[in-house]
Amino acid sequence: MSRRYLSDGLPASNKKSNNMTEYEKYQLQWMISHEFSLQDLIAELTCFQYEDPEDSDRISTPISEIFNEWEKDVGFNSEIWACELEWTEYEKREGGSISEQ
Repeated sequence: MSRRYLSDGLPASNKKSNNMTEYEKYQLQWMISHEFSLQDLIAELTCFQYEDPEDSDRISTPISEIFNEWEKDVGFNSEIWACELEWTEYEKREGGSISEQ
């Protein structure tokens, strides 16, 4: 399998995306303020995906679907950031960030 390279010589998969939304920034800040790392998130998603190691459909589910399901149903020990609608409404009303809540 050949790798795609961009004009600057970096592999396409290594190129930083500038498309992070304010809500995604909030989610990362929420994790930091609640002392969860990206490694914690990966471990949570892995455990969630492999709860039943014999469920091949579950194991082959795309990680984006696993994340959405985990975010909605499980979170970090039942803790999770505000949903995007709630976050947006708070931002409009208060003009501030709820990342510390």
